[in-house]
Amino acid sequence: SASLQECRRQEEAALKIKACARGFLSRKRLARELRQEFDIVSRVSGNLGPLLRSLPLFYDANQDMERLVWLSRQVLLRKDEVASQADDAVWRLRIRRLLSLDVDSLLRPGFSVGPALRLLEVLGSAEAYRSCPWGSEGEERTFLVKSWLQQLWLHLARHCDLFAQLRRLMGPRVPDPGPKDDDIPQVVTPQAQAMVDLLLQALNKDVADGTECGDYQREIISCLLKGLLGDYPQVVRVVLPALARRWPFPGEPLLRAVLQLEPSPWLFQALVRLSSPSERLFTTAVAHLSPCLVHRAVSESSSEERLDADEPSSAGGETWSEGGGGSPSTLLADEALEDALEQLNTADSINALLDASMADSERNLPALCQLGWALARRRPLALHHFPLLYKLAFKPQFLRQLWERLSNLRAASLFVPGGTPVLQLLSSGICLPDGRAELFSSEVNLFCSLMGHLLLTLHDVEFYESPEGEGKPIPFSRKELVAMIAQLRELCLGLLELCFPDTRMGLNQQQQQQYIKRLWRPMFECVVSLLRHLYSRDSRRQFCPEGHWVSPRTAHISPDRVVNWNLEVLRLPTCGAAALTRKQLGMLL
Repeated sequence: SASLQECRRQEEAALKIKACARGFLSRKRLARELRQEFDIVSRVSGNLGPLLRSLPLFYDANQDMERLVWLSRQVLLRKDEVASQADDAVWRLRIRRLLSLDVDSLLRPGFSVGPALRLLEVLGSAEAYRSCPWGSEGEERTFLVKSWLQQLWLHLARHCDLFAQLRRLMGPRVPDPGPKDDDIPQVVTPQAQAMVDLLLQALNKDVADGTECGDYQREIISCLLKGLLGDYPQVVRVVLPALARRWPFPGEPLLRAVLQLEPSPWLFQALVRLSSPSERLFTTAVAHLSPCLVHRAVSESSSEERLDADEPSSAGGETWSEGGGGSPSTLLADEALEDALEQLNTADSINALLDASMADSERNLPALCQLGWALARRRPLALHHFPLLYKLAFKPQFLRQLWERLSNLRAASLFVPGGTPVLQLLSSGICLPDGRAELFSSEVNLFCSLMGHLLLTLHDVEFYESPEGEGKPIPFSRKELVAMIAQLRELCLGLLELCFPDTRMGLNQQQQQQYIKRLWRPMFECVVSLLRHLYSRDSRRQFCPEGHWVSPRTAHISPDRVVNWNLEVLRLPTCGAAALTRKQLGMLL
């Protein structure tokens, strides 16, 4: 029976192999017959229908490229005849297949690009279908033409990577004008202008205009941004500025498309160039892309080594370097970011961001804090380079609103009905749940940085003797500052417990090191810096109660608990007792 089963398996395998071979040979024979039929019909008949039907069935890029170019030219010459039959679903399928073959062949050596792009431009516009007997005249006909064109452009963008193909096509055809610093005039050549026209055709008002087209606008813009943006000088220096001058939909569709994409310098430049800061979702979109603003000049491994060695670091835990060196990709990314920041630091943009944060603080205030903290980590002395930051520092209403948010923010709790204050959790050495630690740390860090910058500019007379009211340069009274100092003091102790826990946390060692480097250490440095400024004021003229700067939590710490107190005890690993040596255990007892 075993031999019979083996024979059956061998027979089934042989049948499958023979079926695959017969299918392959049959398809090859059918393609050869269709190719011969195509050549005969193309010589003796003027009917394009059979040609459009058969070419996609046998098309092979190595053999049939000339046939595709010839057929594209014939359709282009008789475009009115072809477009007039677009009311038939079969003809719409033929047009879509022909354009798909053209787009897929754009980058093939020896392919004639001109007829393919011209055919895409003609059959992708509403003008070509004016003579088509499509439904009744008026709104119904306009709706049918618009629906067909939306289906066509979405198919080409999703399945044929139309925008990526056009971007690769620009490389050898659109000259790179060089950086702005080289004083070279950035001229848009006619060929570059034609490419921009083709990119915008999918967003033409005849195709994408209307309240019912929101999903199409968002989808096609997302495909355009994903396919077009990248490490390409022509896109950064020529195409994107040209798109910005003619971009038809700067509002919600663009912003929602940006929120679905991964942050990158190119996307940040496109957002600032193509959108307006007065839009409702602009602050949220900028905050979504703000991580790409942080300039990382060192690798991850070197950062960890510097952290382990307890070397001093910047406020963000990263090292910044001037953009004079690095790869061409890094230099181009810096150029794109600097161009975006130049647009973002204009007076109109700053006023729009400030107005948005005050109008809808629940959504825009956290987003503005993310952006502000990313700008603060962008370079040294960022508060002097970016007008947005020092305008926020000298806006008492913003600082007061931000501190009230930090004080009132609560995390869900099973034991407290209204939730536990987040500051209280961190002060107790408890990590925030639900991934909210990064957002909260950016808010705390920005508040401490801005408040510390404000205190540096205030004279003692302004600090102590300013009258109460809206014109007061400091947003808090001395009584409120005393309460703030107490909260920040306890927060520092809680951050120390998070950096050096007595017991294991819910995070593994690698995650814990990442949290220390990215969140707790920068937050500790910012809070301590603000406390230093306040302590220097209090030491010159006391406004805090006696003993206010010493936390009650330090009362139980006594040197008698440690018999052999030395530097080695301070550097014990944060691990369980099982991992300690006998000598280390003896020092702890």
